[in-house]
Amino acid sequence: MINLSEFLTLAALHVAVVISPGPNLTLVAKNSVTMHFRLAIYCVLGIATGAFLHVCLAILGLSAFVLTYPMLYLFLQLFGAVYLVYVGTKAVRTKAYNLEEQVALATETSTAHVAFSEGFINMMSNPKAYLFIFALFTQVVGATPVAIKLLYGLWMSAVDIVWFASVAYVLSRPSVKIRFTARLHYLARGFGIVLIGFGVWIFISAFR
Repeated sequence: MINLSEFLTLAALHVAVVISPGPNLTLVAKNSVTMHFRLAIYCVLGIATGAFLHVCLAILGLSAFVLTYPMLYLFLQLFGAVYLVYVGTKAVRTKAYNLEEQVALATETSTAHVAFSEGFINMMSNPKAYLFIFALFTQVVGATPVAIKLLYGLWMSAVDIVWFASVAYVLSRPSVKIRFTARLHYLARGFGIVLIGFGVWIFISAFR
């Protein structure tokens, strides 16, 4: 049986982290204004899949393995930092564009696989996610049966999907895009700068 107090504690902490501004939210927002909603959703699914994999790693004790070996943890930090800077740089280079042409171009040059991979890699290369999930499943969940932990993981992934899909839906609506067409490239560049900022912050924190 699910321990209601335990679940509510886990749920509150997870929701607070998910809705807080971070690399995942920024990536989804960037893709939502430059792609069709369908492709943005694949990015969301990539993030949710990564989140569930994090839970599985925590259950298996592999998160502890990552945190035990400083060089492996440092590699993940640096990889995540470089990846965020790479994605952010691409966004910063966004040019002023005609809405229909650019969305069509994004659809042609981006695939479901690319969008999914962006979300998945962004989630899996974030060392802070390892720390958060590991802490959550050792300090809050503890000795709960594995089956219940997996249900928690599925619930967390579902929350990720609902939240990020809602963001994608709002930002990808034609009415929103048409209203801000002349400024969309500035918005994309802004998201890119934020992603670069997260990457630099992760890089600097890796050597503190």
